Amino acid sequence: MTPAVHVLSCGMSIVSNLKKGNGPITPARVLDLTRWARDELRLDDPVDTWRTSFQDTVFRHGESLRRYQAPALLSAEVGGLVRYDRDRGPGSDDQVVLLASDTNAGMLAALLNAVCAATLNPATSPRPIRVHRRPELDANADGEPLTDGDGPPVHVIRVPNLVPVTTGHFADALRGIATALLWAGWLRRRSRPGSALELHIAGGYKATLPYLTVLGEYLKAALPPVRVTCLHEPDPDGSRQPEPVEIALRRVCAEADRRALDQADRGQPPTDDRLEDFAYTYDGTRVRLNDLGRILHTFLTVITEAT
Repeated sequence: MTPAVHVLSCGMSIVSNLKKGNGPITPARVLDLTRWARDELRLDDPVDTWRTSFQDTVFRHGESLRRYQAPALLSAEVGGLVRYDRDRGPGSDDQVVLLASDTNAGMLAALLNAVCAATLNPATSPRPIRVHRRPELDANADGEPLTDGDGPPVHVIRVPNLVPVTTGHFADALRGIATALLWAGWLRRRSRPGSALELHIAGGYKATLPYLTVLGEYLKAALPPVRVTCLHEPDPDGSRQPEPVEIALRRVCAEADRRALDQADRGQPPTDDRLEDFAYTYDGTRVRLNDLGRILHTFLTVITEAT
């Protein structure tokens, strides 16, 4: 199988499922995890300040998660990785990038998914986990080491306002997601040229999912191959095991849409009006990029200049 870079937006289901007793960690131990996230996980501090407590409280369950016989039941994120290749989980050359919400509870969920991703392959030792406190456009940024290991790291990228409460917060979240996806594209080009980018859209804040698909379409146009899949979570008793559903992507022209957004950014009505009322508004007199338009303008500028 062709090596891949997997990008997954993380929701809270792994914590919820473990609290219900669906997994190798008892509900009582899950309370210890949530207390750790509340009291000791300092999101703005360097990873060094909470690495030891993470290893003592969270990563210590890695071997139990590795031995668990039904990992797809833990979360849609883990299920997506398992179902991508049932025999071995993420391949030995695959990269995993997890997008985490900017809360202690959301980071705990992402970190538990990261531990699962790092320990899914029984034939290898656990992979290292690295944490990015913010999305980074630096193609060579590797994040801060959280655990040691062999093989490609599992990256956790903390995205500000990924649980948005206002339109402004939502725009900030989309800006962070776009930056994280660009970085994942650079990671693929730098470490695994020719590999596929697999964007899993099952988990995380649901309002971001259509925009993740749009960004995936532009990434496919500029940095192919890109595939978007969605996996529904299985029944709690494991009786139904859904397969990943591939989401069809439109054929878009990143360069043409960038030119249209360049025109809108200069206050000129774009020659091609396909993005009107989506990325910009035009009242017959004035053209204005909206929040999404500004994000797409930056996104398309970066990917078209890099190709």
